[in-house]
Amino acid sequence: MGGRRTPRIDQINGMPSPTEPRQPPSWAAQSQLQRFINWLGETGHDIDDYPSLLQWSCSQRDAFWKALTTYSGMFPSIDECAMSALLPDRPGHAQWAVFTNYAALLLRELNDDAIAVDEITQDGELRSLTRRQLRAVVAALAARLSSLSVGAGSMVLGHSTNSIAGLCGMLAAASVGACYFAVDARVPLHAVANRLQHAPIPGGEITLILEESEPDACHECDDLQAGPRLMLQWRSDTEGNDGSSVNNELPKATAFVIDTGADPDVPFSPVEVSVNTPLFLLTETSLESQQPMVQVGHMQAALEYYKVAALHMNLQDATPVTLLAEPGDMHWYIGFAALMLGCRLSLRDPVPMRRGDAALKSTEQGEQVLISDPDVLWSGLFKYNSDALASLLRRSEAVHLFGDHLANSVQDKMGELCRDDCWINLQLPVVRAASIVLGGAPVLPNAAGCSQVVTLGASVEIKTEPYTRDAGGELLLTQLPFPSPQFGLPITSGVNVRLAEAGGFMLLGASNRSFARYGAHVEVQDFYTQVLAISHVIGVMAACCKLEGGRYFFPVFLQLEEGAKLNEVCKERVQQLLKQFVDPRLLPDQIYQVPDMLISHNGRILSSSLEKLLVEGSCDMDEIKRRCAKPEVVDWYGEFRSGRAFMFEG
Repeated sequence: MGGRRTPRIDQINGMPSPTEPRQPPSWAAQSQLQRFINWLGETGHDIDDYPSLLQWSCSQRDAFWKALTTYSGMFPSIDECAMSALLPDRPGHAQWAVFTNYAALLLRELNDDAIAVDEITQDGELRSLTRRQLRAVVAALAARLSSLSVGAGSMVLGHSTNSIAGLCGMLAAASVGACYFAVDARVPLHAVANRLQHAPIPGGEITLILEESEPDACHECDDLQAGPRLMLQWRSDTEGNDGSSVNNELPKATAFVIDTGADPDVPFSPVEVSVNTPLFLLTETSLESQQPMVQVGHMQAALEYYKVAALHMNLQDATPVTLLAEPGDMHWYIGFAALMLGCRLSLRDPVPMRRGDAALKSTEQGEQVLISDPDVLWSGLFKYNSDALASLLRRSEAVHLFGDHLANSVQDKMGELCRDDCWINLQLPVVRAASIVLGGAPVLPNAAGCSQVVTLGASVEIKTEPYTRDAGGELLLTQLPFPSPQFGLPITSGVNVRLAEAGGFMLLGASNRSFARYGAHVEVQDFYTQVLAISHVIGVMAACCKLEGGRYFFPVFLQLEEGAKLNEVCKERVQQLLKQFVDPRLLPDQIYQVPDMLISHNGRILSSSLEKLLVEGSCDMDEIKRRCAKPEVVDWYGEFRSGRAFMFEG
């Protein structure tokens, strides 16, 4: 496919608009990527493969983004020189047209009758908006905000909900340059407003309070056409908990209903904002806290996540995408990126999926699932054993897990799978592809005025074939295409990633645990594999215990076949086998026969619990029993340790 002529950009109603049809920005698909690469070659860029493209995007961001926007036909303004203002780590001003103003610009080129976003109401009904309707909602909301003198420097306070209303409110506020302050839906807005009048917040003073309401509650819609409606409500005449009035200068509008069948071309002009200007604020703070903990989302970070979604995911026109997310920064970023790429976005409350309720909708052909809250996955699949969530994931084309606190979430919520195992686990039904996209806070200039170059997003695509299989039949991927320590997930390049297909599930994990003593190292899994090859051995567990004074004690525990006894001949056989495989410094100090292994409810060896039990005689035995599939076994190891305390003390 050849290159495309750059569309001429005119200024219409203060907004850049293409004067000729163009293909929607769906180059994220493999075929589109190849077309982009081919186009680069035809236009004189020395790029011939995907890795080079990624390297180029990091090393020469100016040139990369200018070429990308030229190819896709997306422009921030009529002045192409302003493109540099959109680049990460570059201060400056830019139009919203590339990102938040997609409803008035980018969706104009897509199928207006196609579903853009849908949701499930509290009554269980499916509610959806076409792209034409969505554009009408956002345009009308933005016009309404402008009429209320809401604009640059204004702050709109609203609930953070994974809903169409919340999405439209956020987009409309951004389209007029206002900052959307999203508050946990369980917290009354008037109480938050009253609290924040006395506390400094990054976005400035609250200008407007926006609340969602049911359409039936409004009686001011007689002049609107019939059809689907979305109502949002502004309030300023509510008293705070202490009886004080909440910002009496707020507009006195009580309700505003948007007809989703209205003219989608209500004019409003995109405003110029800095890439470091707050796009939205999020808080989960309690009203009793002295300082509200506010999370700031910036245009800069939004562009980074759009780049991640475009480069690393196979999102394209009309791709059905289900977003399972608690409202939050990832929720906004990922949802916007999916809509920008022309996908059909399904907003789903993760609570029913988490607790195992019936699936809210059937999976469509080629559907992809975006999960921005790891707790949805961990508790849904493991704690509640949600068949609904498992079914959705299993039938999906791909699963993308986003999270800037991924490792913490894993360890907090799935400790029995992670802390006491040689794996950091992501267990999903087998799908064609799975990716982990990690994110962090926006990268802003440091005190010296220099910008730190840190990639906000990175992904790993794992497919079931083709990968090298080891002797145990596991799939091995030995190189990961991203460095991840700064993202909190302890996986580094060169560490084995094993994909075990069992029971219809894929286990993605990094073997980041090893036995280490006096400078020698051996992978835990490799050590166990060698010992299990010995006849009559049906289970093995070891603990490399670091004692006071820099000493180590390295016992190995064997479970033998019924009737077999551990004698000196068997011990010698283990030692001789290990001498061929491990450093002499890692040979066992003692070998013991045990009645059973410390195994979690999921069948994983509790190695860390064993070490803690042996080294810390006063450790929480009840906690270990709770995590162990056979609690009575814990007492055996406790008695074992008590009888040999001298080995672990002094």
